[in-house]
Parts: sequence; structure tokens; C-alpha cells
Amino acid sequence: MRYLVISFLSIVATTNAAVPSVTSFFPPGGQRGSKVTVTLTGKVAPWPPVVWTRESDLNIRPLKKSGQLEVTIAKDAVPGLRMIRIANAEGASDLRPFLIGTLKEINEKESNNDFRQPMKLDETMLTVNGQLSPRGDVDCFSLPLKKGQTLVASVTANEQLASPMDAVLQVLDEKGFVVQRNHDFHGLDPQLTFTAPRDGRYVIRLFCFPASPNSTIGFAGGADYVYRLTMTTGPYLEQVTPLAIQKPSDVLSPIGWNLPSGMKLSVDSKTGAVYSPTGASSAKVLLDSHPCLSEEMARSRALSLPVTISGRIEEKSEIDAFRIQATAKQRYVIQVDGPDLRSPIDPLLTVLDDTGKEILRSDDRGSRRTGPRDVLANWTAPKTGTFTVQVRDLYEHGGRLYFYRLRITKAEPDFALSVKSDRFTTKVGKPLEIPITISRLNRSKQAITLTAEGLPKTVMVMPVTSTGKTAKLKITASQPLSVPFRILGGGKSTGDLWLTVTK
Repeated sequence: MRYLVISFLSIVATTNAAVPSVTSFFPPGGQRGSKVTVTLTGKVAPWPPVVWTRESDLNIRPLKKSGQLEVTIAKDAVPGLRMIRIANAEGASDLRPFLIGTLKEINEKESNNDFRQPMKLDETMLTVNGQLSPRGDVDCFSLPLKKGQTLVASVTANEQLASPMDAVLQVLDEKGFVVQRNHDFHGLDPQLTFTAPRDGRYVIRLFCFPASPNSTIGFAGGADYVYRLTMTTGPYLEQVTPLAIQKPSDVLSPIGWNLPSGMKLSVDSKTGAVYSPTGASSAKVLLDSHPCLSEEMARSRALSLPVTISGRIEEKSEIDAFRIQATAKQRYVIQVDGPDLRSPIDPLLTVLDDTGKEILRSDDRGSRRTGPRDVLANWTAPKTGTFTVQVRDLYEHGGRLYFYRLRITKAEPDFALSVKSDRFTTKVGKPLEIPITISRLNRSKQAITLTAEGLPKTVMVMPVTSTGKTAKLKITASQPLSVPFRILGGGKSTGDLWLTVTK
């Protein structure tokens, strides 16, 4: 397990110290192979603090000026999300997001509120890091387009950066008329594809409302309203097919805009991230151990289980149907991923018996407000034979980006570990009890021995074994410290946690 901690972790408390509070970074990302000066929004004292990330492709060091970090991004870094934490002797901040991209990056320059006086850009393949601040701010950028050129403009803010904004993106012509707009594309983040009808300079305008609606009238803004606006007339990767493969060398076909024939794609064997060194954005595939089929291959025969199918609802009211061979009394898990893959589909799953009778119908595993719209269903086959599994969009929509991944496996006992907080504070010599929730799936009853990973020898951990749904792990430290750790049990682990011990 690799992680990077910059600074000495056994810290002596100072009288002016307080638990770091970091709400955002600016810029909130950078191009791989670059060095970026990042400013923190929040309160961090004293300076310099501990800076931590689990990823080895980021090298981060505090600069002399309070609130500033130097982030060096490896040339071969895989594009995508990283998490960074700031800590001192009193505690640690929340994990904060930082994104790695492939295109050239610049920072927005004010004042660019008026479409008649936008920030002028001469390149059409770059990422702009910006802030909508103060409240009511509007950001405008102009760039040249040739007739027939297709521009992809995509905002990353709320979905991955946790920016409290619900952005609106517009394209304006030289007279200021709105010729295209988008509000929500990936969650609350907008994206649009615009083909220039004539040569000229076009303005991309961005403003926002609060992500959590309130009684405020007008546009929102603030120091935490950070965003990344990617604008490109080059290759833009939206997704790939198939959405599941058995090995990273399997052939993938890109889905997106301005894609050249024979586009080279790289797959990260650890995370499944898919990207092109010459294109913008990235996608993700599932690296699975059982057969992974395309929609066309899966339709040709009755399928043995387990299986994963990559499909797409291309037309309105389309229903994709697949025949499966199931065993009587065997419990299966049927999962349909779509929204989690940044697809606009709201999947609906049905299972029919050999007479065409519907015996299972499943929509969301949660509501639009409380959870994802993907499907996760448990199903027990009533008899041995052939059944039909159907996937459609709940509202009978369809299109080129309405892709989904259907995964059917036997229901094996399993579990997951979780804790209510990712930061814990105690005093030297005082035992700390960490409550752990064990989410047991498919009738899991196994005994799980829980312990901690990453703590120094000055911390005593009392492993605990549980056959239930909860447990408490006891930790006692003999010296002050501030360190990252994880809770382990039965081959599973929690996410990244932090332990602070004070005098």
C-alpha cells in the first residue's frame, strides 16, 4: 500500500493550533506533467501543515506563503480524481478533491462578466480553472471557430469537486444571441456540443445557481464556487464500449466527439480508468473475472451465468432483451449500472419466465434525492430453465449516450465495512473506541476479525472479532501523533481515515 505524507507526522502541539478547515483548492486541478501552485480556501494554522495523499503520482509541498501548496503531477499520471488531506497536531481536514487532466490549463482572469469583454482565448483545446466569485459573478470566454468545427464545452464542479453550484453553460454568437445552452448534463454540471455554422469568435458564458435551492434571487457565487471548464475541438472521450473487460489489453471502442479513427486508448489496470494521451476527459471500465459480452454478442444465445453485458438504449421506447440460463432455487444478484457511469439513462429491469410472464421488476436502489438511480436486485430462480432479462429506460428515452452495464452473478455471501467519520481524535493514554458498521450481504454470517493498518508501533490496537453487524475497535497511543490509517477485516477495508493523538 503506497501513500505520500509530506511533513513529519509526530507533531508537537502549539498554542495557536486549531483543526485545519479546508473547503476548496484553487486551481482545483492540473495537467499531468505540470507543476501547479494551489491556494487553499479555509483556515490552516500554524503553517506549514502536514499534506497527505495516497497517490504516488502527486508530490505536494507547502510553500513559504501561508495557504499555498506546490503540486507536482507526474508525466505518466492517470487522468482523474485524487484526494488530498491537510492535518496538524490538533486534527485533520476533510479529504478535498483535486483533478488531473490531459489538456493545457490556464486560470480564469477577471473581469470577464460582460460577453462584450470576455477573456479572450486563441486556443481551442484547453481547460480553464475558474471561480464564480463573488455572488452574482458571470464568466465569459471567447474563442475562434471555423465553420463546421465541433466544440465540446464541459464543466466539472458539483459532481467531482463538491462545488456548491448548479451551473448553466451557454454559447453566444458575436451579436450576443444565445445559440446553444445546457443546464444539467452530468448531474448538476452542464456540458454541450456546438458545431459552428460560420467562421467567427464565439463566447462561452458560465453562471450558476446554488446547488441546494433556497429563497435567493439571482446568481450564486463565493470562494468555494470553483470549477474546471474544458473546451476543445479535439478528441473528447465520453465513454467506451464494452463497459466491462476481463483484461486491460481487451479491445475498446471510444464514444465521444471529434474522435480520430484508430484512436489509441490506455487502460489503468488498477482502477480501470480509460484515457487517450491526446484527448480530453476519461472514462472507466469494470475489470471483471467472468465473461464480458457486448450487446450484440449477448443476444445471439442463451447465456450461462455469471455474465456482464455492455449495452445501449439508442432509440426511444427501445427494450433490450437477453436470455439467461438459471438454476432452480439459486439466488442471483442483477445489477444495472447507468447513472453511476455518467449515462443519462434511468434503467428499469424486468425478468420474464418462459411464458412471457413478468416475475421481477426493479427500478432504483434509491431515490433521485437519496441515492443513485442504478438498479440492484436480488432474484431467486423459481425453476431451472431459460428466462428473459429486459433493460429499458424508465421514461422510454434513448440516444447515443444511453449506455448501461448489466451484471448477473450468483448471490455469494459478502460484506462491507464503514465508519461514521473519517477522522478520530484522542489523548495520549486514553483508549479510543471506533464504532464499525458491517453491512452483510446475501446472508453473510462469517466471523470477521478487525484491526488497523498504517499506525506506528506507539499505537496499540486491540483486534476484535464480530459475527454481527457492528463492532468496536479499541486504539490506545503512547505519544502525540497525526497519521493516516485504515481499518481492515476479512480482506476488506474502510476508506482513508485519520487519527490524531494530543497530549
